This record gives sequence, C-alpha cells and structure tokens, in this order.
Amino acid sequence: MNSNEILVLFVALLAALNVGLVTGIVVKYGGASATNAFLAGAGAAGTVMAIFFAGVAAYR
Repeated sequence: MNSNEILVLFVALLAALNVGLVTGIVVKYGGASATNAFLAGAGAAGTVMAIFFAGVAAYR
C-alpha cells in the first residue's frame, strides 16, 4: 500500500468512528441501555466500513 491508500483508509476509519459515536449517542439519549447503544454504534461503524470496502472491491 502506498501512502495515498493508507491516508484514504485512515479517513474512512475516522468517518466510521464518527458515525458509530453519533449513532451510539443518539440511541443512548433515545432511552436505550448503554449496551444497546454500543451495539448500535458498532453496527453502524461496521456498516460504513463494509460500504467502503465494497466500493474499493468494485473499483479494483
């Protein structure tokens, strides 16, 4: 991997982290337990990364 690919992957990881945190916070303040908020945030972050990797696979 060259430095450009690493930078793009890092940006995708940061975007997934932000989506996961916002989802977890919204779910927690929506009245769910901390465990459910964590699972929802992790699911959202995983979905973002799956979409990113699917795009990379389709591009190649």
